[in-house]
Amino acid sequence: MELLNGIKEFVEDDESEEEKDLANYLQNVALITTLDKEDDNNPRVSLMTIHSSKGLEYPYVYLVGCEENLFPSQMSLSSRQDLEEERRLFYVAVTRAEKVLTLSYATSRFRFGNLLPCEPSRFIEEIDESCLIMSDIKKKTTPKSSSYGRETSFEKKGFMPLKPTPPIINQNFEPQDIKDLNIGQLIDHQRFGRGTVKGVDGDMDNRKAVIDFEEHGEKTLVLKFSKIRIVKKKS
Repeated sequence: MELLNGIKEFVEDDESEEEKDLANYLQNVALITTLDKEDDNNPRVSLMTIHSSKGLEYPYVYLVGCEENLFPSQMSLSSRQDLEEERRLFYVAVTRAEKVLTLSYATSRFRFGNLLPCEPSRFIEEIDESCLIMSDIKKKTTPKSSSYGRETSFEKKGFMPLKPTPPIINQNFEPQDIKDLNIGQLIDHQRFGRGTVKGVDGDMDNRKAVIDFEEHGEKTLVLKFSKIRIVKKKS
């Protein structure tokens, strides 16, 4: 299922200039797996599960995916004993860090082929506020994409994170074949909604447009892969 989610997100990423074919997708996957062959003397990130990290310590630890129904997992929520086991596992992850621990969660994530909103883990809320340094989320900014979701840090206000609105795919959207797109035009995008064209650059297959979206901020899109249509002005 995660493989299908990864393929779906690769195909729908209109900010990428790559052709949406099997060769490019496999090349992306290969770039990830070749990291395992790097020389041990070179600085790099060690990626591992929490279970395999037991007994190890690192100066800097990044714990991602701190979301309800993921960590703690959805299967553990029906049992107090299972939930406590997840909490102990979270403690193991936190205590792997010698200097700095960074926690993050996704505001939206592809699951079973659909983009679903996410909530931060209850374990984050249980940490004493004095132990945390919270990162600000500026208005009209969208977190950068990860392989299967969008990771973000969050702002603390009474332990209630401020969450940006995740993009929702309009399945009934009918895009146009855009040949001429001018600065100042109003457009609709299948995922990002209403926006204004701020700039157009390039020609033929490499043509890009800088668009300021009302809900998701400024983005640079490759028009060849973008699903957009021009909004006609009312007379």
